Amino acid sequence: EIQNLTGAALKTIDLSFGLDRSTEADGTMHTDYTFKFAKRFWNNRLNIAVGGKISTGPDVAGQNKSFFDNVEVQYRLSETANKYVTMFYKRSVYDYLEGYVGQFGAGYMWKRKAQTLRELFGKQQPPMITLPSARRDSLAKPME
Repeated sequence: EIQNLTGAALKTIDLSFGLDRSTEADGTMHTDYTFKFAKRFWNNRLNIAVGGKISTGPDVAGQNKSFFDNVEVQYRLSETANKYVTMFYKRSVYDYLEGYVGQFGAGYMWKRKAQTLRELFGKQQPPMITLPSARRDSLAKPME
């Protein structure tokens, strides 16, 4: 019924929701609700994804900072879907040296199928072509 109301708009939308309940060391419980919304544009060439987390509980620190945690924009460069340009922002990523930090950046991704790991890093050698050996004609007169 929802698809009848919205038509073709929901065909390129991805939604996901999550729920996580955990108990702290002092016995208090809190619940994390996560979500992710992604929409594709321009014949699936541009993909925009927005995600976030809402925490509930008595001692939730930093709840009012931001509603969105992750934003990603990805553009497909080739028709074969193997080359992409990506820009992203992640608000709370855990780093072992600095704790929770924000990350943002851009990148280029090239997808390739390979049978072995050597194909990704080594030089490609063209396949060896072996020709059948030429037979000598026994009736032919030797060349002088």
